Order: sequence, then C-alpha cells, then structure tokens
Amino acid sequence: MIPKAMLKKLYVQGSLAQEGEEYSFQLRNNLYPGTVKKVEYLKIDGQELNLNTINIFVKEQEIAVAEISKENPFKLTKGDTFTFKIKGSLSSGTHTLSFSFITVEAGKMAFDVEDKLE
Repeated sequence: MIPKAMLKKLYVQGSLAQEGEEYSFQLRNNLYPGTVKKVEYLKIDGQELNLNTINIFVKEQEIAVAEISKENPFKLTKGDTFTFKIKGSLSSGTHTLSFSFITVEAGKMAFDVEDKLE
C-alpha cells in the first residue's frame, strides 16, 4: 500500500479552476506506471460526484471516468499530467477533494487534498 502522504503529491496544488460551466483540477503521476481498473469515487467537500459528469484529458485523449473498468482500464504513464473536468460549478474558497480508485499494481488508493478556488 502506498502511504497517503505520497498519494497527496499526485495532486497538482493550485490547479482547481472554474472554466465556464465546468470546473477542473489536475493530477500528475510522479510515482510509477500503473493501471486503474475502477474509480470508486471522487468527492468535493464530502459530496460524491456523479462519475458520468467527469472526463479526464491526457495527451489529447479524453477518457470518461464512468467507463473505466477491469475490462476497460486506464493506463497511467509516469510523468503524465491528467486534467479532470467536471460539469457544474464551485464557489470560491477552499475545497476538499477526495479520491478513491483501484489499481492493478497497488490495489486501493484513497486520499484527500485541499485546494483553493480563486
């Protein structure tokens, strides 16, 4: 199991932004290559987000979070930055983002971070 302190370093601090009718944030894989086979949840301020409203953009590729599965895994390359875009809006201020996903290599990975939306 990877320590939460290391997992928190995946989050790109200061990346939380509102862009029109969606908001976004970034994760950067500084750990190792991996394979996500399930996203258990993404939460903002304790509220679980509908996975159908979230897309990930990496290297000009768009991935629907709801479609990530054992049969349709999401490959993580070391060094890649992933932009998560969520339909909806957030108020200005500090927000807590919580993540939980299952990888082939390390099993369950869950962590939370805080970021401020200007």
